[in-house]
Amino acid sequence: MTQKTAGDAGHQQIVDQLANAIKDNPQMLKSFGVDPGAMIEKVTGIKLGDEQVAEVVGALTSALQGKGFDIGDLGDLAQNLMKGDALQSILGSVGGLFGGKK
Repeated sequence: MTQKTAGDAGHQQIVDQLANAIKDNPQMLKSFGVDPGAMIEKVTGIKLGDEQVAEVVGALTSALQGKGFDIGDLGDLAQNLMKGDALQSILGSVGGLFGGKK
């Protein structure tokens, strides 16, 4: 199986695939908050770099707002990924997604 890269699909297509997957299974949102890069690859088959993951997380957060999903701290996750603080963003987001404190 050939691994796809970010150049094979636009971010909007990736966001659409993720949004549809989350609509079908809202529990996926928790997994997304733990390791967004792995979830993107699992759903789309596309491996993204950290900056691209952050862009997709930001776009997905916007796409899901107002749709009845608890998006928790996905926006903070995207900002921290852009700063390169992936570990801190993941830990903070996990706490937020499960109702814990950051």
